[in-house]
Amino acid sequence: MDFRSVVKEVLCNQGVQCSVKDFSRLSDETLAEMTGLPAPKDLAKTPETITFEGKTSPYVHMDPKGLKASLKAMKDKKRIVVNSKKIRCEFDFGMDSPRIVWLLAKGSCFTRESLATAISMQYRKIFSNRNRYRVWCAKLSYVHLFAIYFDPDKNVYRLDVDLQN
Repeated sequence: MDFRSVVKEVLCNQGVQCSVKDFSRLSDETLAEMTGLPAPKDLAKTPETITFEGKTSPYVHMDPKGLKASLKAMKDKKRIVVNSKKIRCEFDFGMDSPRIVWLLAKGSCFTRESLATAISMQYRKIFSNRNRYRVWCAKLSYVHLFAIYFDPDKNVYRLDVDLQN
């Protein structure tokens, strides 16, 4: 099944009807944005692991105070790592069951700094509502992000997170 057939199915399931003429005028990138699917040009790329190492540490703290220190020491923090306004990201560490959420960039793409900040903000939201998300990790300050990578099988970005004390 080609990309446009999949898009047509997704849009149909969402209740969006589009004529063949209108559909043919839209670019693959526009269709990808409309559906949340990756564009064909993005699928051809091999998944890159995005790391967050700093001058003194290989990870980023997820608590506010630790994040601030991690961002200050982060290497190459303004480098664009995801050229998209939004991504689907799976949060599973520290909770009983995984949760997939949309992360939105403040601009047109994610830098290392903005991606780490967006992930930290989502973890703060999760930890502030411990009962709803069934959080088993004692403190947010124990959660450290090492890397993020794209999982094409699930069509989400996955986090490489660990506990540190």
